[in-house]
Amino acid sequence: MRVKSIYRLAHNTTSMKMSDIAIIAFAVILIGAILVVIGNHLLGDNLGDLDEGQARTLAQQELEYSYPNAEVNIYSLENSTGTWKIKGKVIYGAGTACPNLTIVELHYPRFGFVPREQVITSNCSVLGCKDNPNCLIAYEEEAVIISRERNSIPSLESFLSGVSPADLSVNASFHSSYQSEKMNQTYPEVWVVDWKDTESKSVFTVVLNNTGGGAVASYYKS
Repeated sequence: MRVKSIYRLAHNTTSMKMSDIAIIAFAVILIGAILVVIGNHLLGDNLGDLDEGQARTLAQQELEYSYPNAEVNIYSLENSTGTWKIKGKVIYGAGTACPNLTIVELHYPRFGFVPREQVITSNCSVLGCKDNPNCLIAYEEEAVIISRERNSIPSLESFLSGVSPADLSVNASFHSSYQSEKMNQTYPEVWVVDWKDTESKSVFTVVLNNTGGGAVASYYKS
């Protein structure tokens, strides 16, 4: 009988300890959840009160931290009902022949620091233009890739064959109307892509239609 009593006492003591542990664990989780809610509320209020310059700086820092070694450009900020809607370009390989572009959208404080991503270019391909011959070029990085991907320009390939990858720099700009002094002609709604040899300072230019990306002109600029 004494053995049974000792067993029951030990069993009851163990059950009480396990019950106490469960209660403590639940209390810790509950307190933690409350603190998170309070923290998010306070952070949200502070972020919602930021002016445009502060919001831009905060987003720039956050994206630079989240995407190390990438070029980050914040290009759109809009405040709606206390939440900043921020869009930025994240570019790996900026200025090269194959830039990888991702558009990142942040909503502060509604969704905290969680980014929404849209991959635009990857592995020297414009994703939105696959199987779409009439796609609209929206970004510089798309124009750079399409200038070679969709156009066979022997003189451009000849130019590039003599340029070291380390000396190659590429940029593109959109023009609603572009006057080419070299071709003595005006082109509406085009992208101008300049392929530069930073060593020799020579430049080869490709002019692309904004829709479809077909080359309307190509020439040595200098």
